[in-house]
Amino acid sequence: MNELRSKFESKGLSILAVTNGTRAATDRWAERTKCAYPYGYDTTGELSKWFNVRFIPDAVLFDSNGVIVWRGNPGKLREGTIRKALEGALTAPLWEFPDAARDALANRRYAAALRETVGTDFEPLVRTRIAFTLRSVRGALADGDYLRAQELGGPALDGMQGLPEHDELGAELAKLDTPERRAVIASQRELEVLIEGGKTLVAPRPIREMIAKLEALHDAHPDTIVERDARWAIGQLQVRLRAR
Repeated sequence: MNELRSKFESKGLSILAVTNGTRAATDRWAERTKCAYPYGYDTTGELSKWFNVRFIPDAVLFDSNGVIVWRGNPGKLREGTIRKALEGALTAPLWEFPDAARDALANRRYAAALRETVGTDFEPLVRTRIAFTLRSVRGALADGDYLRAQELGGPALDGMQGLPEHDELGAELAKLDTPERRAVIASQRELEVLIEGGKTLVAPRPIREMIAKLEALHDAHPDTIVERDARWAIGQLQVRLRAR
């Protein structure tokens, strides 16, 4: 895990610890343990509330597309999960890129990033990132995660204008334009809103009402990602009911 942590940090994929402790106590702990990764403070609890943290320690793992791919007790995080999250990551920290290229990459303006790095050591990194974006969209389509395909590919499409990959990405996104897939995307968005709203529910009656809404979505989209994710959300709320 130490080797992977170093690999994570060397690629700009930060490990950030957040605590609700005081600055003085945390600084003493960091000095005593020789903490080698960045840490921050959530003294108001706002971040914990946003992530719906119910147990400590709690970890959230993002992949190189900025998508949450795992969360839970960090002691249960497996190397294979981390390695998968590293796929498509830049092999140089973003802050080392020229300013204009860094801004372009951050906003998925890949053609501009390529123009700013052509002939430099950063050019193959940008090309790798472009290829990975296209591969990620294709993977999301294959998984039936149409909302993710749209959210990954949509913003990148304009940014690839003038590149060969632009037409390839456009052809993949065109596959979303069917009544069935548009319906799944709409329900995925509805599901996201319900899951977010469910984070703050504590009383049994509102939780049961939310479960009923989730069950309706679950039943309306059999054999889709909506059914799977709704089932997971229902399970989380049922656990909360049993814990009361």
